[in-house]
Amino acid sequence: MKKALLVFCLSAAVICCCVLLAACSSQDGFERTAQQFFSALENRDYDTIYSLMTPASEAAISREKLGEYYDKVYDMLQVGSIEVQTTERVEQDRDCVFNYKLILHSEQYGTLEYDSTITVRCLLDFYLIDWTPSNVVPGMDYYDTIHKVTLKGIRGEIFDCNGAVLVKNSYAVTVYFNLNKTEDFSASASALAEVLSLEAAQLLNDMNKAAANGNDTVVAATYVPGELSAAKEEAALAIDGVRVDRSSITPIRQAVYDSAAAHLIGYSTPVTAEDRQNEKYALLSGNTRIGRTGIEYIYDDILRGTDGVEIYLRSADSTRKTVLYRQDAGAGQDVVLTIDINLQLELEEQMQQYKSNGSTGAVVVNDPDTGAVKAMASYPSFDLNIYAAPVPKKEAAELVKDESLPLLNRATQGLYPPGSVCKTLSAIAGLESGTVTMSTAFPYENEIVKVTDKTDGWRPAGSNWSHMIIREHMRNSASYGALNMDRALVFSDNIYFGWMGMQVGAENLIQWYERLGIGEQVPFELSVKKSQISNDPENSKLYSNQKFLADTSVGHGELLITPFQLSVIFSLYGNSGTVMQPYCVEKLCTTDELGRHETQWQAQTAVYKQQVCSRETVEKISQSLCKVTVDGTGKPANVKGMTLVAKTGTAQKSETEEIGWMAGYIKEGGVNYSLLVCVNGPKDDTGGIKTSVAKGIFTYLKYDGQ
Repeated sequence: MKKALLVFCLSAAVICCCVLLAACSSQDGFERTAQQFFSALENRDYDTIYSLMTPASEAAISREKLGEYYDKVYDMLQVGSIEVQTTERVEQDRDCVFNYKLILHSEQYGTLEYDSTITVRCLLDFYLIDWTPSNVVPGMDYYDTIHKVTLKGIRGEIFDCNGAVLVKNSYAVTVYFNLNKTEDFSASASALAEVLSLEAAQLLNDMNKAAANGNDTVVAATYVPGELSAAKEEAALAIDGVRVDRSSITPIRQAVYDSAAAHLIGYSTPVTAEDRQNEKYALLSGNTRIGRTGIEYIYDDILRGTDGVEIYLRSADSTRKTVLYRQDAGAGQDVVLTIDINLQLELEEQMQQYKSNGSTGAVVVNDPDTGAVKAMASYPSFDLNIYAAPVPKKEAAELVKDESLPLLNRATQGLYPPGSVCKTLSAIAGLESGTVTMSTAFPYENEIVKVTDKTDGWRPAGSNWSHMIIREHMRNSASYGALNMDRALVFSDNIYFGWMGMQVGAENLIQWYERLGIGEQVPFELSVKKSQISNDPENSKLYSNQKFLADTSVGHGELLITPFQLSVIFSLYGNSGTVMQPYCVEKLCTTDELGRHETQWQAQTAVYKQQVCSRETVEKISQSLCKVTVDGTGKPANVKGMTLVAKTGTAQKSETEEIGWMAGYIKEGGVNYSLLVCVNGPKDDTGGIKTSVAKGIFTYLKYDGQ
């Protein structure tokens, strides 16, 4: 109104001095005023824009509010520069409408273009713009607000080789209070706490706090689907104000098979403030999950979707209006593993035997022809669903403190002496170096002495060894004929292989161990601890100490290897002497709206160790190893109708603890997979567990009707 009075009272002298106004008698007045507005807009010169506005437009908004309208929108869009392109001019009596393209160059969102309109009016011989909020961005009105929401990228899911989903995006069974329907907070909190074993005081505090903040929903507890019993759910729903949601409140990352393949699959949790100190995670939105272990960690960049964003106008009555910018979220790719979940579950069930005496260990099943890992587990394990909800369960902290180290992947990170399984590798060194043949006999049987009723011992005549090489299979005594490599493999004779190792010599033994991969890190998606031949990288002790050389050749000394690597090496007996590169990810896929997979990347098999020894050597050793489960040390693992290339092993860890091993390849009668069982437990107890676990898995892999 103030400006209206001023316009009415302007004198001719004042009019001539004003650079912003032009007389209506000028044919260029409309154009000049429009261009002044466009120029001011490009420079975000709100003072000039305000000075060009009609009295009615100015009366509707203050100068300060005008600037706020522009700044809130342009700052939200992160506008760096503005460009205006006039597209059309339409004159109507004393008005002229200019259609123009508003081009906003955003540092974050690229170039944004909007079709807009400004009307220039001729009022009492002067040209002024009829401004509205739609001149900030089209569609905007007074009292509209601008909002930005993050469109969450869906994390890819994980599948087994047959398409069974292992880890999926789901919703928790959420038990919550609807405060609008709860008459007595205290009574309801106490009742629900009793049903679900919760803290009543904490529930009541959460309810009161939510009510004070104007919220009407309070989450009491979340459960992975199937975890909350029907009886407890029914009892909870009988309480005043309690409701149960399964589809909207609490998104979770659900492990369908709980603890199955937990160490291989791994888990993810939402990004934290500490994570954002890492540049890699700095821009991730809240509650975005990042992988912490296993495949979830290794393939995090593949699994993690990309967040989208939508910037829109909202009216005073909260109606969603014009969308100013939208970038759709991108779903992460799905990961298809090589493991067979049914085999994995069988393996996990067999491993429950470890519980009987507090043993720990690992089991690996692979395909020697391809290198694909078909099942892999470490014991003790843990339930992946502890980390399913946005806030991990309290058990997560307990896992870290647990002295049995359930989070440790013993298959890939546990280093153990391989014991007598190593004799299958030493045999290769002996045969390939030409030191012995399968029929070469131990020449010093007269030096073997009886140590106990169950134990024989030997030390070279004239040696100064403080300890003998010990064997615990009396059937190997001299009365059973010549002790050759065949019988030494079948009955796992330490004396024979200790002697043979000395004949092979340190240089040859080291050369063959290294050729097989001992002393290096196995290539695999998950990190595998590097094995070692001895504590000294130069292996000098093997050259200077004959007893140490003999002990190493039977899998003791300072030789250390992971169950995973030993399984990989032993697989050469299933592939004629060639070791394939191990892998556990079969392919990466995108998924369409109908749930159909489209492969984006497919694993290709690759050779890890090409023909590490001759086919003849593999066949000779295999013939002896086929007797291990028939007449030898692995007899308890024998499965009728199967031909197994197998070897047992034991390595003493302390006076009361030992490492038990069994390696086997199904040559005939079942799926041609290779198996490695490692048990770390009380002395004299591991043998029964390792052969029982192996037999259970071999039986599962047996062909029907054979």
